[in-house]
Amino acid sequence: MTCISTFSYQLSVRVLAAASLCLAFATGQSSEGEVQYRRGVTLLREKKFAEAAGQLEAAARLSPGVAPVWLAVAHARLETGRVAEARAAAAEARKLGAADSNIARGLATFYRQLAKKLLAAREPSGAVEAWQEAIALAPGDASPYAELAGLFLDHRTPEPAIAVLTAALARIPNDADLLRLQGLAHYAAGENAKAIEAFLRLMDLAPDAEESYTTVETLLPEAGDQLPGITARLRRYSSARPSSPVGHFLLAQALAVSEPGTSQIETLLREAIRVEPKFWPAHFEVHKALLARGAVRDAAGALERAVELNPDYAPARYALAQVYAALEDRIRAAAERRAHHALVTREREAAQARTAAMPPLPYKLLKR
Repeated sequence: MTCISTFSYQLSVRVLAAASLCLAFATGQSSEGEVQYRRGVTLLREKKFAEAAGQLEAAARLSPGVAPVWLAVAHARLETGRVAEARAAAAEARKLGAADSNIARGLATFYRQLAKKLLAAREPSGAVEAWQEAIALAPGDASPYAELAGLFLDHRTPEPAIAVLTAALARIPNDADLLRLQGLAHYAAGENAKAIEAFLRLMDLAPDAEESYTTVETLLPEAGDQLPGITARLRRYSSARPSSPVGHFLLAQALAVSEPGTSQIETLLREAIRVEPKFWPAHFEVHKALLARGAVRDAAGALERAVELNPDYAPARYALAQVYAALEDRIRAAAERRAHHALVTREREAAQARTAAMPPLPYKLLKR
């Protein structure tokens, strides 16, 4: 008996590695099959998929009872566009290596790659099934859960995303990406309180990560009794990360809901601008505080800076048109109204195109 102790090969932009995967050819099977297998795996690593397929198909003919050979064949067939044949090879690997955890992990990687190929071919329903196979084979891996949930969210189908993420977090409770997606899924389903609950858990799980806080911004006006908890965590983050404009900005946004009119709001926004002068959202928001105390020309300056930094932000164009009108600058007010109308039209058309390209998905979640 011979053994290849370790092999790895790169597929697309991912590296598929099977550590300590022992290839033991059964008694009576051709040792030439192992030679072909070695060559095929090397070619897979080099992304020479057609040549790899030839070598691995030969290995499978010579040694049909070896699960790793069929797993490698499945990947080679998939990379050469033979999806149905790749599935058949994966099924053979699964039958032969059902008790081998390395084979299960390798098959999970295969099904994740298959899902992405099907998605690229505009077969999202098939991708859903492939990702569920990957989850069944590697239930402790967060990646296929996140990828499947992301697909559902892209297609505005949040209910199965919630189910997938609930199952994932029951197995992997401290994964920040899964928690973030769970919050987004609840938000997409209109379950704002549950979304905020997930985001609060995310802030506590990864308190130093900026991404833990940015997701909650649009929910602040709806936070209600949960707002004090959000505000406390934002205070903690802005104190711990004074060089980040995000903490100061979001804390200002939270205070604008709970304590509108307090001078601390403008102070925080100006601190965000001080630490990052190109942070355009703070320039946009500070104009509101300036208007509130009658500093109309200063508000125009803040909006002009926001538009300079982000010319495609339609609300800034609209607000600038209003401020110019208040300053009786009709020409510039009219120009900003035209710019606002053009941006809104473009955004509406883009949204309609996205909706047409990604309609809600019919789905069936498999029970394991």
